[in-house]
Amino acid sequence: MNTLQYVRPGNGWKPKKSMTFFTKNHVNGMNQQPLYGWLKAEIMMPLDPAVLSHPGEYAADHDLLIAFRSAYDFTTTSLWTPVCRSDIAWNFEYFLVGKDGRPLQRFGRYHGAEKVAPYIDKALAM
Repeated sequence: MNTLQYVRPGNGWKPKKSMTFFTKNHVNGMNQQPLYGWLKAEIMMPLDPAVLSHPGEYAADHDLLIAFRSAYDFTTTSLWTPVCRSDIAWNFEYFLVGKDGRPLQRFGRYHGAEKVAPYIDKALAM
């Protein structure tokens, strides 16, 4: 809860009492939850346009496997293994799953949550 309040999203944000929180799960690597392994196998990469993550990076998200982290003196750092091109990128990605339980779309970390609503509306109309 402290992370939510002081780090992300920060600024003193507090969850509503009605919110349900689950334990942290792995989405990449050897300890990934089966759900995420299946989702990534179904849709290997986000369908968003390729973007450079931050100014000064040398690869677009769709081609990046391990990014340099300046805090680590430009060494490559990975928090899990193996590192796969289909891995879910930091910070967040979204998977839209249809009424039939099949994945419909995968959105990259720069596809704001507010932009997902039209895709949900379309999926509900199917």
